[in-house]
Amino acid sequence: EGTTGVGGPVGVEFALRGVTPNPSKGEGVRVDFSLPGAGKATLSLYDVSGRRLAFREVGSLGAGRHSVMLAERVPAGMYMVRLSQGGRSLATSAAVVR
Repeated sequence: EGTTGVGGPVGVEFALRGVTPNPSKGEGVRVDFSLPGAGKATLSLYDVSGRRLAFREVGSLGAGRHSVMLAERVPAGMYMVRLSQGGRSLATSAAVVR
């Protein structure tokens, strides 16, 4: 006999869960991550020379786990994916093979 509320995800952490598939065989670079809340958040893809090849604003997705396609086609090579929100950043590597 209480009130049950429905709210946002409880205890969602800021996390970069990985790139799938990794290595990719040309299927693109899909990034799995979670955000603790809405607010400016970005995903970026860099090559080994530090050039940014892809960028996506993801903060509007809000709190929770997410999976987005960051880049459809990139040449074979090693890449770095960075998730940033609220002065925090996480990074992981990704490989594309042919």
